[in-house]
Amino acid sequence: NLLTLDEQTDVVMRLYWEMAPSTGLPYSYFDEYCISVGRKLDTLYSWAASSTPSEQLFHGPTLLVLAPGGVGKEQDLTPTASDYRCTALEVCEVPGNHYRICQPDQVGMPIFLVQSVCEFLFRHGFYGAEAEAEATHIKSQRVLP
Repeated sequence: NLLTLDEQTDVVMRLYWEMAPSTGLPYSYFDEYCISVGRKLDTLYSWAASSTPSEQLFHGPTLLVLAPGGVGKEQDLTPTASDYRCTALEVCEVPGNHYRICQPDQVGMPIFLVQSVCEFLFRHGFYGAEAEAEATHIKSQRVLP
């Protein structure tokens, strides 16, 4: 479903006019941004098209974040570690869909993705023993109602 140049321009203009009132972004900046992102996506797609999956297993903790809001019901959302060529897959779900999990809404930036990644990193010692000790200390000081 390739779009003609006129159809592409129409899509870009509709996006701009939808965003313009809330962002105050000048069209010239928006247009440059779209061109820049388009080039980066083209590069990414060409790399992906020319790559082949590794046959090696990754031996380490791996986080898969699912945002099932936009996935059809016919698709299976229960991946396994072997599906992703790793030995220790952790799966977490965040609200929304794969288009919107990083986009701000009317109340601000959603924290679900950031929280999931931070918790994963913490569980696997990324922040170090000092941070773990501090978190344990804070947790022990909490008074539960």
